[in-house]
Amino acid sequence: MNNDDLKRKIKKGIALFIRFIKNPAFVCDDFFQFEFEKKMGITTRGFVKESELGIPLDLNPYHYVPGGNVYLKKVLKRLRIKETDSIIDLGCGLGSPMLYMSKFPFKKISGVEFSKELYLGCKKNFEKLNYPHVSVLYGDAGDFNSFDEYNYIFMFNPFGLVTMKRVLENINQSYAQNPRIITLIYKNPLYGKEVLETEIFHKISEYKTESSFKFFVYRTNI
Repeated sequence: MNNDDLKRKIKKGIALFIRFIKNPAFVCDDFFQFEFEKKMGITTRGFVKESELGIPLDLNPYHYVPGGNVYLKKVLKRLRIKETDSIIDLGCGLGSPMLYMSKFPFKKISGVEFSKELYLGCKKNFEKLNYPHVSVLYGDAGDFNSFDEYNYIFMFNPFGLVTMKRVLENINQSYAQNPRIITLIYKNPLYGKEVLETEIFHKISEYKTESSFKFFVYRTNI
């Protein structure tokens, strides 16, 4: 090992130690998740720029980073998921949040992804895992109109305002046709104001994440 390699290893080790001191729960969870993905031959990690997603830029897509971790797990624990519940992840990427959802007794877990590359990666991940209650759909979340099957919805700020308004309109129509309690888990809620403007959702709680933004949890009334 030459001096440059040694310096890089030391620098990396120091950075990891500092991360652990600041947030041991997140670092430990990240390590075990990495080992699980490595063992199963899958990957939900990485960073994909908006321009590389293959989604029309006039829809204002957001870059991909994995959205599942110990903080999502804590939110789901608080919500006391039942075996009759179903959840859909809008803009599911490579399926990181869906992996954490699969640790809970959801009857059905689905994801919708508009980036062909991310969709194929997510589909491949769950085909390897062979989870029969998990499915991945390809398409624009703004066109998705089968919300009647779900009482939980998850988003990690996946798209711009135009798509968000279309999504909320479709959720609103589903609620009008099939009144029920719908819980929306919204990570990095840039369009929280628009959620409240639907007048079917009210905010019930908020939680911290690994970063500066938060989870907002919204719920409908029957």
